[in-house]
Amino acid sequence: MTDQPFFDLSSLKNKKRQHYVSRFYLDLWMTEEELHVTRLADQAVQTFKKKDTQDIAVQNYFYNLEMDSEVWETLSYMFGQKAATSPVVKKILEDTFFLKAADDVLNRGVGIVNDNKDMRQNAQEILRHLKKHQLEDAYEKIETAVSSEIKEFSKSNGNHLLRPPTAETFRHLLIFYCFQLFRTKQKITQLGEHMTSLSIESDNKKTTLSDSQKQAVLKCMLFINSYELCEILEKAGCVMRISINKTEQDFITTDCPAMYFDKPDAVPGFKAYGIMPLSPRLIMNLCIPDNPTSNGSLLLQNMESIDEVIKTNDLIRSQASEFIFSTTA
Repeated sequence: MTDQPFFDLSSLKNKKRQHYVSRFYLDLWMTEEELHVTRLADQAVQTFKKKDTQDIAVQNYFYNLEMDSEVWETLSYMFGQKAATSPVVKKILEDTFFLKAADDVLNRGVGIVNDNKDMRQNAQEILRHLKKHQLEDAYEKIETAVSSEIKEFSKSNGNHLLRPPTAETFRHLLIFYCFQLFRTKQKITQLGEHMTSLSIESDNKKTTLSDSQKQAVLKCMLFINSYELCEILEKAGCVMRISINKTEQDFITTDCPAMYFDKPDAVPGFKAYGIMPLSPRLIMNLCIPDNPTSNGSLLLQNMESIDEVIKTNDLIRSQASEFIFSTTA
């Protein structure tokens, strides 16, 4: 038997700097090839300019998944029943099962009879690459599906919309909102603080997940939660209002641009609402009714009061975790 060729690892496309706020979205705040960034750190405020968004709202291998048997069994326990009725959740579990099965063989030696250490090491490098990029690639596919229309829709000069919204616009904005809501560094941190430890029992043995295993579970949880929220909002008959900024003051955005407020007394007839600036000249307001209706609706309105824009920006700023982005200082 001839030796099997090794996979050329240099052919793998590596994306080390991974955005937790979509880059195409941040690009909408670039004016004259500049983005103004305010960093909030230890009660000190630092303001600076960036020439591009390549290194804004990013972290090295932010979506890395240390997927192994314990992590996958935890996810299967949490979402297995949902997967029986949801093709999307089923597909996510199937994709993560591949990583788990590969980890069993390559890192734990399950099922190996004649071990070729060099070939195994080559395959381990491929698996490490897949773990670092599978979730990142999944978010990128969603961005690719919705970004073109959102970018065109958001190119407003404040006087008119270059592309009037459609039913497809409503759906794409809803998808983008739901996935951006759950993918931020702040959201993962908050969930991690709420779930201080995770354990799985198998064969009468209780195993507490390590921090890296726990992080993998949380990231997958939030990705699935994004789909679930999107399904809920689509069925809820949400009222989506797009406000066109008619003032000289631009909207700002942050590293937590999608906001959700579960306050039943905030708007009569609605149990919750969401807000997300879409560009310096557009902002989306999403109202979730107390009683679901058959169809959602999309409305356009003007925002002509600069005081209202300032008040809106104050709300956006209050939800920032570490960064605020704007067109001016």
